[in-house]
Amino acid sequence: MLLRLMARAPVALAGLLIVAALPASAEDIKLPPTMAVTAYDTGTAGFNIAVGVGKMMKDKYGTDVRVLPAGNDVARLAPLRAKRAISSAMGSGTYFAQEGVFEFGAREWGPQSLQLLLSSVDCNCGALGVAADAGVKEMKDLRGKRVGFVVGSPALNQNSLAMLAFGGLTEKDVKIVEFASYGAMWKGLINNDADAPSAPPSPAPPRKPRPRRAD
Repeated sequence: MLLRLMARAPVALAGLLIVAALPASAEDIKLPPTMAVTAYDTGTAGFNIAVGVGKMMKDKYGTDVRVLPAGNDVARLAPLRAKRAISSAMGSGTYFAQEGVFEFGAREWGPQSLQLLLSSVDCNCGALGVAADAGVKEMKDLRGKRVGFVVGSPALNQNSLAMLAFGGLTEKDVKIVEFASYGAMWKGLINNDADAPSAPPSPAPPRKPRPRRAD
C-alpha cells in the first residue's frame, strides 16, 4: 500500500503545481461583473467580513460583490442552493448542512455538497449575552431564565445548549424564546423579551448597550 502511494505521489504533486500555477496574475482570473454572497444580518461579524472581501474583489478584479443579509443558517444557504448566490459567510452551520443534521435534516434539505473557499481565524468565541438586570453571574444562574433561540439557526442554538450544559442545565431548565433572526433576538433582549441571547461578543448588536424596557 505504501509503495502504491509513493508511486502516485509525483502525479499528485504535479497536479498541485499545475493548479497553483494557473492564476499567474490578476489579469488571468476572469470573474463575472457582479456576484452575490449571503451573510448574517447587517452589522454582524460575518456581514462585515463579507463586505471587506467584496472590497478586495472590487479593487483587484473589478467585480461587484452584493452581500445579501439573512437572519439564520437556513436563510443563508437557501440562495446558494437556488443558485442565486455563489457563496455564503457561514459558521458551524456549514458542518450541520454538510452532514444533514438538525434543521438540515429535513427532507427538503438533507446533506449538502459544500466546499470551503475562505476561512478566518480571529479573537472570537461563542458566548451568551446576559442582561445586567437578569441576576445572572454564572451559567447555573440561567435556570428559569429566557434564552434566545433563532429559528433555522442550529449553529447559534447548539452553542447555547452546550453552554447551558456547562452550567449543568438542559433545555428543560430554561425558557426558550424563539426569534426569526439574529438581529431580532438581540432586539428581544433590549425589549425585555429574552434574558440571554447567543452570540460571539465581537459583532455590533452585543456592543450596543441600551436600557431594557420595563415589564
